[in-house]
Amino acid sequence: STIPMHKLQSSYSMPSQTQIQSMRASSSFSALPPDEEQAEKERVASLTQYQKEMELRQLDSELARLQTLRGINTGELYTLRGKFKMLSRN
Repeated sequence: STIPMHKLQSSYSMPSQTQIQSMRASSSFSALPPDEEQAEKERVASLTQYQKEMELRQLDSELARLQTLRGINTGELYTLRGKFKMLSRN
């Protein structure tokens, strides 16, 4: 069964001015809401250089694992092009 077009259109609402301003306020796309992004910036600012380095190493390790899982899921891991992308990323 399909949903009538008039029901689809009525379920969509235009973003408010506040939402638009909030979207424009961030300098680039972020998966975090602005308040969480600010809290993370403050947290990172309070870390020592060594703590930052250790956290970055852990994040890099997690990213490599996630990229491998993504490559398996998409099939890229098993192509020459995908293997090259993996090598260039790591």
